[in-house]
Amino acid sequence: MLEAVDIPALKHLKNVIVFPTNGPRPHPDEIAGGDLDGDQFFVSWDAELTKILPVEAMDYTPTDVKVPVPEEGEVVGEIKVC
Repeated sequence: MLEAVDIPALKHLKNVIVFPTNGPRPHPDEIAGGDLDGDQFFVSWDAELTKILPVEAMDYTPTDVKVPVPEEGEVVGEIKVC
């Protein structure tokens, strides 16, 4: 979650989100891979909506499951692999 900061020099701006231009990773990218090509953002000051709840992290450990790769020319369903 990003945290808003109060920058008095930007108080004249209305209905916009101002992102910094420096840092290791752009903030829009941190927000679900946003790239500013029409992405929509939601801003809330309601503490009930922004409460951080503990959630167990996803397990991305690779498995040993082998996915069969069709050979060239093989028909899979109704699709011929080229």
